[in-house]
Amino acid sequence: MSYKVSWSPDGKKLASGYVDNTIKLWDFAISKQLLNINEQSDFSNIITWSPNGKTLASTSGDKTIKLWDFASNKEIVNFKGHSKSINSISWSPDGKTLASGSVDSTMKLWDTVNKKQISDTKGYIGIYKFAWSPDGKTLAGSGDYTIKLWDIATSKQIANFKGPSALINSITWSPDGKILALESTDKYNAIELWDIATRKQIVSFKGYSNGKNKFAGTKPTVTWSPDGKTLASKSSGNIINLWDIVNDKNITDINGHTGVINSVVWSPDGKTLASGSSDSTIKLWDIATSKQIANFTGQSGRINSVVWSPDGKTLASGSSDSTIKLWDIATSKQIANFTGHSAMINSVVWSPDGKTLASGSGDSTIKLWDIATSKQIANLKGHSGMINSVVWSPDGKTLASSANDFTIKLWDITTSKQIIDIKDHSGSVHSIIWSPDGKILASFGNFFAKSYEDTIKLWNVKTGKQTVNFKGHTFQINSVAWSPDGKILASGSSDFTIKLWDIATSKQIANFTGLSSIITSVAWSPDGKTLASGSNDKTIKLWHIEALFKRLNTTIEEAEAMYHLTLKGTNLVPITNELTNLYGTEITPPKWPESHPFHWLESAENGDSEAMVRLGLIYDRDNENKKALEWYKKSVDLGNEYGKERLKFLTEWLKKNPAKIIDNR
Repeated sequence: MSYKVSWSPDGKKLASGYVDNTIKLWDFAISKQLLNINEQSDFSNIITWSPNGKTLASTSGDKTIKLWDFASNKEIVNFKGHSKSINSISWSPDGKTLASGSVDSTMKLWDTVNKKQISDTKGYIGIYKFAWSPDGKTLAGSGDYTIKLWDIATSKQIANFKGPSALINSITWSPDGKILALESTDKYNAIELWDIATRKQIVSFKGYSNGKNKFAGTKPTVTWSPDGKTLASKSSGNIINLWDIVNDKNITDINGHTGVINSVVWSPDGKTLASGSSDSTIKLWDIATSKQIANFTGQSGRINSVVWSPDGKTLASGSSDSTIKLWDIATSKQIANFTGHSAMINSVVWSPDGKTLASGSGDSTIKLWDIATSKQIANLKGHSGMINSVVWSPDGKTLASSANDFTIKLWDITTSKQIIDIKDHSGSVHSIIWSPDGKILASFGNFFAKSYEDTIKLWNVKTGKQTVNFKGHTFQINSVAWSPDGKILASGSSDFTIKLWDIATSKQIANFTGLSSIITSVAWSPDGKTLASGSNDKTIKLWHIEALFKRLNTTIEEAEAMYHLTLKGTNLVPITNELTNLYGTEITPPKWPESHPFHWLESAENGDSEAMVRLGLIYDRDNENKKALEWYKKSVDLGNEYGKERLKFLTEWLKKNPAKIIDNR
């Protein structure tokens, strides 16, 4: 089997080391092996290309480092000096120096031009991670919980940072060489940034998830944007997390409440944010300045629900003291008090025309209130448990409700009659929300009878049937919000994360981590550019979505240019899948995401036999054998010799491995 693989800098070739003590070079453009080096005395445990892609460095169990020239298929030099196995090797940016770290507690520098050792630093726990500064003047390395910096000119240690409280898995320099990012996989999944000039830690990002290491079984990566202003980290499940480094432009914190924030909601004009808290207050915040501009008091219980009137002039709040109050925004005065429920108010919502208010309570009833007269005009009964959420359809003709009785009910407002009863949840239905076009209802569960749901369900409003099930949170979901255009769903959870879901593809497209508390509420700004979140840590955060995706798209475009791929709408990093004997020996080739567009499909369908073989190879690589056979046969019918070779090989291999026959059509 393949032991180690390494892509060339241009992404066109792959070098692989094998337990048979050979190194092979593969050209994936033509899917063929180019070279085979069999002069190793032991298997290669590390393989890495020089920056110019002309030389390969390898280490093996014989404690040596060898440099190979692939143009001539010859060994250039064999560096000897380490007395124990070598953990890490790394080329300097100019390719003239190679650093190596070993279990023998030494770090050595090798001159690759003059083919000699130039430095030997002793006394360190085996170095297994290296990172050169962009200018090549400084080397960072780790073998324990510390990061050491060496000055290359003098070969002297110049700094020693005590990093995260776990082994460091990744060391990455910012493009300007002023900041070092350290990543570890302790239970907090820490990413720490250190200022090189002051030798001090400047920030620590932590992606805690329910006390579990979400990086378990994965290889996290940390990458800087070219301008050095954004750090991207990859966690489990092919999710990319973005961190604003310079001044938190994409994340704004608002502080002021003394209790847990239960509800955040934007004013219709997007200029003001209202928040309701367990401290029994409702606060208004100016978005431009992040300053508090009003504080409403008067309810004696925690504020569970806050909602703006459609014209933005009035605010309604529901409290655990069983009351609903209306507040005039211009004067900051209470203007109405609705009483009639016999238990806490969990949800209040305005009708689209602003004339009616609906409320859901722990008394299992839904009441409708006439705003002009402050009188109750309807009392909807049918739930057998606490009402958790009520919401109007965009056209104002239907009201939806969810409760602890595991059901969602739809009510005709004209007749006050129940018209649909959805009973497919396995626990308490915590909240529901209509899509902007009124065609879909999103729902999610919460704790009830020691059970919870960590999924979001989408329902067809006309049929009452479930259409989509979003699963990805690791603990209960507390809030969900549609983007104004209805294309994205945001969710906040007790797993300390906020996730974004693409409605068209039913895929998770973003994951905001680094939060220190349970997310209790999420809300989109009217223009869809910003997401607000409230949490148990008593803070409100503003996430500038447009800026985050603009930076992510820039990263994707750079990757496309570098690797000649089309990645938009797909996973940024190809999934790896071990595939036996595809090219006559065992390797671990890339397996493209299912949504990856096959570049040869159109040509193959138009009769190009070479494109047919290439398309067959992609399916073959993905282990979709029946599709591969189909395209190989088509190429053979047109006289393609390589297609004939591939068809014969795959047919014989499948006879020996019938269990491997896969058809994903």
